[in-house]
Amino acid sequence: MMTIDIKPLASAGQIKLGLTKQEVYEKIGKPTDSFPEKDCYQSNDIFFSVSYDQNDKVEYIEYSKTGNKDFSIRIHDIDIFWTPADQLINHVKSVTKCDFDSEDFEIPYSYIFPDLELSFWRPTIPSDYEENEVEDEYENGKYFRTIGIGIKGYYSEMKLK
Repeated sequence: MMTIDIKPLASAGQIKLGLTKQEVYEKIGKPTDSFPEKDCYQSNDIFFSVSYDQNDKVEYIEYSKTGNKDFSIRIHDIDIFWTPADQLINHVKSVTKCDFDSEDFEIPYSYIFPDLELSFWRPTIPSDYEENEVEDEYENGKYFRTIGIGIKGYYSEMKLK
C-alpha cells in the first residue's frame, strides 16, 4: 500500500511547502494539468493539486479522495479518507491540541484549523440523506473528500482580511 503523510505547515509526501515549481517538477514530475497558479496531478490512484504564490513557491497542497483503498493519505498516523469525519476531527484536535474555527459558516461540510493551516472538506453530511437512502458511506458524507495544507497565514490571515 502506498502512503502519503500530511504534515501541517510542512509537507505532503515529497512536496514541501515553499518549494519552487521547478523543484516540485524535479521531485514528482510534470503535472497532468497546469494553470498559471496551480498544477494538478491525477491518476487512477490519486488526485492532488499544488498551488503557487506570485513567486512560484508552493503555498497550498490539496489531496482528494479517489476511492482506491490501496492508497492511504494520513495525518498523525490516521487515514484521512477512511476514518469517519467526526472521529478524524477529534483525533486531530487531541493530537495537536489545536481547534478548528468554530465560526466558519461551512461547518459541518468544511473544517479549518487556522493554527495548523489545515482544512478538511466533504460535499455532503449524513443528515443530508434519509436513513438508508445512500448505502455507500463514502457517498453519504461519512468521510471527508479533501484535505488541504497551506503555508503560515494561508487560513489564519484569511479572517483578518
